[in-house]
Amino acid sequence: MGEAAVELNSEQKDYIGSYIRDNLRLWIGESGANQVINEREMEIRERIIRVEESLDKHIALTKQGFEQMDKRFEQVDKRFESIDSRFNRLTGLISLGFLVITVLITVFQFL
Repeated sequence: MGEAAVELNSEQKDYIGSYIRDNLRLWIGESGANQVINEREMEIRERIIRVEESLDKHIALTKQGFEQMDKRFEQVDKRFESIDSRFNRLTGLISLGFLVITVLITVFQFL
């Protein structure tokens, strides 16, 4: 490996570059590398499709979960409204009880 390095001038480099550019596709086609690239592209496309389908499923599941949470929140709201109405009734009954007791105490003091 004691080969001597070859000095190239700019014209020679340009000629070599244009020669390679002109023939590179032909060489790749002959070597079968183009088919490998196409197979890899197909694999990537199939993978992208699977990922997109998976994302669609996850989005649908997420929407379903949010709908279920909304239903549950509505149930909880109804329960709180029910408890609130019962609390208001109980407060009214307690107030009525205190009023009756106050009236009775007042009446018995004057008798």
